[in-house]
Amino acid sequence: MYDLLALLLQPKRFLLTATAFALAFVTFPSADAKPFTFSNDQQTTTLIELFTSEGCSSCPPADRWLRQFTDHPGLWKTVIPIAFHVDYWNSLGWQDRFSSHAFSERQRRYRRHGNITAVYTPGFVVDGKEWVGWFQQRDIHPASHTRGLLTVNVEHDQATVSYQAEQPLASSLEFNLAILGFGVQTDVRAGENRGKQMTHDFVVLGHSQADLAKTTTWHTPLPAYPNTEAHRYALVAWVTDPDTHRPRQAAGHWWQP
Repeated sequence: MYDLLALLLQPKRFLLTATAFALAFVTFPSADAKPFTFSNDQQTTTLIELFTSEGCSSCPPADRWLRQFTDHPGLWKTVIPIAFHVDYWNSLGWQDRFSSHAFSERQRRYRRHGNITAVYTPGFVVDGKEWVGWFQQRDIHPASHTRGLLTVNVEHDQATVSYQAEQPLASSLEFNLAILGFGVQTDVRAGENRGKQMTHDFVVLGHSQADLAKTTTWHTPLPAYPNTEAHRYALVAWVTDPDTHRPRQAAGHWWQP
């Protein structure tokens, strides 16, 4: 079954020639936004990363599958989906306005460290490991280990991300913070999806990350993000073990810029 899957996906796996695409309009979070705090201390929080592209004809079904989680009762607590748009399809006829070379490199880093077998779209990474269950219509099995307390405080255009581990840390931590957009629509006029109107939820509009040693608190400006007509926004933070690239804990919340 996996060999057949690999054969079907092979044309997309090795199209890695990228062209950079700079967004013309960038928005910075408002300094007047109301301060708020959100946290997560659940034992099982599943982080779903989808690597996708508006230039990939196989991606719209995966994008629609991810959108179903907007109504999930455990959203932001037991399951957190995010969609990274890669840029290695941009040279094939359509410039994905949400794509980023950094997101492509994120996927390649997973490949270099053995977390995934190849770079392709649509590609799923669940809790830091490749997941091909979507292609086989299988359910995701949530992680069973506890992960500690993750708290995010947002005040004006600044965020403080704090992580309280269950046991003393033996290494540094990688902190991530992302702004997600919902109900964002694109009329694709070229490439494999020419003529389609695509709607995106959980699309990463802005992302920041930092490797911090001997500290469990990260002070950072909120990421800048493109000026889109999103119907809704959310903030998501997660803490990763840099040795395994697997998340320790994640938290999210709806957000009003």
